[in-house]
Amino acid sequence: MASSLKPSTIVAITAGTIVTGLLAYAIYFDHRRRTDPNFRKELKRESKRQARAAKEEAEAQGKEQKQAIRDAVARANEEGFPKDPEEVESYFMQEVAQGESLCQQSKYPVCKAHGESRLAEEVANIHRCRQY
Repeated sequence: MASSLKPSTIVAITAGTIVTGLLAYAIYFDHRRRTDPNFRKELKRESKRQARAAKEEAEAQGKEQKQAIRDAVARANEEGFPKDPEEVESYFMQEVAQGESLCQQSKYPVCKAHGESRLAEEVANIHRCRQY
């Protein structure tokens, strides 16, 4: 009488083998991490490299954001400023509405950022107008 394995038994054996292999690798990795000084040094170096790369990326992103703000302020300076308080308020509300509509219409982050930068420009305009 020939015995055949059921498909569910084959799947269970395969899954058990894979889980056992992963567990054995985890134990090996942990043992190597604890005992091999060169391996520990490499892990530390890699961790430091990743941290440095993340820090540099954050700094670059911060520089880009600062540049975008500077550009927005420069554009606001070029446009000029309303002198009358009512003109300032109407101009501000018009530009805020335009920025909000850009943010709501767009599914793209670039356009969202443009709407937010327009808002930043107008806030800068209001601040400058109040100084005069």
